[in-house]
This record gives sequence, structure tokens and C-alpha cells, in this order.
Amino acid sequence: MKQPQMMVVPETTEIFVPCQNEDLMVSLTDSYDIIMNLLDNFNNYFVNSQSAKTSESCFVAAIQAANSIIKNFGGKIMLFQASPTVSRHPMLQVKAQSPQDLHAKFGSSNEYFLNTGNELAHVQISVDLFIFTTGKNQFKNVQTFADMARQSCGSLNFYSEFDVYQHSMKFTNELYTALTR
Repeated sequence: MKQPQMMVVPETTEIFVPCQNEDLMVSLTDSYDIIMNLLDNFNNYFVNSQSAKTSESCFVAAIQAANSIIKNFGGKIMLFQASPTVSRHPMLQVKAQSPQDLHAKFGSSNEYFLNTGNELAHVQISVDLFIFTTGKNQFKNVQTFADMARQSCGSLNFYSEFDVYQHSMKFTNELYTALTR
């Protein structure tokens, strides 16, 4: 492989992987320069595209696709979630409870991520989550996300009101730790 390749799958309700799993994975030692090029230029890929203006999140679809790709090998999935609209997903809605019932309000709202974490752990896959909020009063159901990380022996890293000047060192250190452990 000479350069990174991108495949766009427009359907997020029924996940399929458009090529063989072996074609989607590369050796880090053999493809180090290509991976670094991808990471260095990642922001530029979506600058002028319509997808950069879309506020929809495909978080659940990304988990399902990653699982289908590495379930035969095991490994680690690293998910970065910054979309403000993932909370509109039916599995991540805020529970409608009385204001006095704090445990129900701040507990896990759905067992999907708990069950997914268990399934991933059975095939030796851990999930490291990096969750960002970018504005005041932006809700993220972190407890529901945490179920998947906890059950799969992964980690959860949360950055409330992310600011590059305030959080960059923390994010860099936690990402380095996740990549090297």
C-alpha cells in the first residue's frame, strides 16, 4: 500500500464491510510512514466535504463495523466521540425520571453498550473511549458509554468542554498511554 485509502459506507443502520478484513488491516512496522501521513493529514480530508457539515453521529455503526473487522483477531478499538448529536440516538437518550431519582438519572440508560462490551470481551477485544464535549451544557451519557469500556477491560477518557489549550497535554498523555499499553 502506497497511501491511505478511504471507503465511504453511506448506510449506518445495516453495517457491512465492503472488502475483506485482511485488506483493512496493515502492519504498523511495515506501514508506519503511511499511518503517520494519515494522522498528519486527517483534518484536511473533510474540510470541503458535505460530511464535515453533517451533525449526525455514526458511533454505534462504527462500533459494529470495527467489531466485524477484528473479531477473528482480537485487539483494541479506540473510539473518539465528539459529535454533539450522539445523545439523540435512541440508545443514549436521557432517562425520563423524577428529579429526585438521581441514581436512575445518572445511571446507564440502556444495556446495548453493556452487552456489546461483554460480546467484545468474549472475543478478546477491548475498547478505549475518548469522549469530548465542546460547549457548555452539552450532554453526553458517559455512564452508558462507560459500560462498554468497563466490560471490555478498556478505558474511558472524558474531556468536558474540551479546549485545546487546556486539555491538550492531558489528551496527549492519555492517548500515548492507550497506544503503548
